[in-house]
Amino acid sequence: MNTKKGQSSAELAIFGVVLIFVIGLILRSGLTASQQMDVRLRAMRIALMESYKTSQAAYGETAAMSRNNAMVMLVEDRLSADASRTGTRDRIPNIAFGKGSLTNRFYEKSDFDEKGNLPIFDVIINGQRFPFTQAGYKSYQLVNERDGICQGITFRHTNRRVKRNDEEYICLPDCQDADAPLLGNDDRQWYPGGTCWSETCSIRWIQDPTPPNGQPPPPRPVRSGCPVFYRRLVNSSVAEEGGDAVGQKNKWCTGGDCNRDNLPADQRFDLDFDGENDLSGMPIEVKNNFAWQWVRVAGMAKRISALEDTANELGQGVYPVDLDTGENTVVDVDGDSKEEVILDYAFDGNGVLTTVYVIDRQEGDVDFTKDDADHQREQQKAEIEGKRYYKIEVGVQDAVNMYSLTKQGTYFQVQEGKLFNDDGQFVRNTTRQDQLDLIERFFHISNDTDRFCKDSRGASRPRDWLRDPPPGVASSSGIVSSLVNPVQACNDCTRSAAKRDVTCLEEEGKVLMIRSKIKDTRGRRWLTRPDAL
Repeated sequence: MNTKKGQSSAELAIFGVVLIFVIGLILRSGLTASQQMDVRLRAMRIALMESYKTSQAAYGETAAMSRNNAMVMLVEDRLSADASRTGTRDRIPNIAFGKGSLTNRFYEKSDFDEKGNLPIFDVIINGQRFPFTQAGYKSYQLVNERDGICQGITFRHTNRRVKRNDEEYICLPDCQDADAPLLGNDDRQWYPGGTCWSETCSIRWIQDPTPPNGQPPPPRPVRSGCPVFYRRLVNSSVAEEGGDAVGQKNKWCTGGDCNRDNLPADQRFDLDFDGENDLSGMPIEVKNNFAWQWVRVAGMAKRISALEDTANELGQGVYPVDLDTGENTVVDVDGDSKEEVILDYAFDGNGVLTTVYVIDRQEGDVDFTKDDADHQREQQKAEIEGKRYYKIEVGVQDAVNMYSLTKQGTYFQVQEGKLFNDDGQFVRNTTRQDQLDLIERFFHISNDTDRFCKDSRGASRPRDWLRDPPPGVASSSGIVSSLVNPVQACNDCTRSAAKRDVTCLEEEGKVLMIRSKIKDTRGRRWLTRPDAL
């Protein structure tokens, strides 16, 4: 290094190494970006294709609306770019979401229990396809909480549903003001959210027969109790002195005497039903421009002509459910502070709804609407039942396990060839590898809908979708027809040796363990001919 030539050679060598390193980084970044772009584009193409195929009856004899808004999550574990002599051994997960819509069935009406029309969220992980439903059909019988069916069960701050002989009931607490004491032994103030029971929901005036020798008696009122639902009133006109574009019956309320139309403002802005006005202390401009507020809906069937002379004691702004026009059909039925869509109902002689048939966005395989209020209710329910509660988010979890299996304990086999073969070729070296990567992911579902691990006999084993579709799902439903159930085992997923390397569903914990097997048998041989030297 004492000469200028030596110093120049050293500088060129260092600069060359740095240059090659930078070029390698550029190539690796470009290849990685190209792979990610490829996954994104394919996710979008798959979503567009699935939306088209489902609406054109590609999955059965009947066209379905389950993928009107097709959503696809695509996960692929690809080998990363590496310039090492033996090739890359690292895998990088490429994740992309795609959405596609075919609008020819947007306004088609879905009847109750047409499971082929339930919205689908497709998750494809290393080639395994999981069609998760995002809603479910439910039928609820509405009864007063004082009914014998509901006796002996604690419902405060918990789910109010009761199942008896495969029939599901919703036990409705009494409607009361926000400052009314909690019924029972609990001294806390409590306000029923979502649904409640009104003993004076409606009044029908009955004219009794005139006695033989007397004056006609005055009409007498006959009171009927009925369910009371809540629905979100969207602020569509920024509340200028009146109401939204729907009219007076949907008047926006921010205070004053507008409570005569439905609910006082304090209860309308009790967004999470905890008994407190969530906009308390806010200036009137905030309330006027807020997105939505709660209003009450009477659980009465409007199509009954006998109710034309009914006076609603809840206020002139409370109207019954009208299936003909669709008015007041999107309401909170089960008290979870989220709205369901009433598709049909049954009623008694007074027009009071006794059973509702709904599509519920929280009753599918996955429910992405779960928020902190839901976790709080589930935690309170677990405490009442003496169970431990774990807060788990729905979907793919962060934890990923990867196991590499090799053939006969050898990952790479490197062979140095002869200088010249018999055919005159120059063989520098040959590299081969034989590896199996087992990648384990965890996916939490919201509800065990028996689509993956229940057969027609009730056994807990993987369902054969081609021969044994889920309950109530016809083979032409468009949900799982012609698709293969990706779940290969049920329960004991980590303890059983036979289930350690297959996709398995733990039904009790609602954990889907997705195991992907990726075999890598790449090889490379460096060959040149003598005349090429």
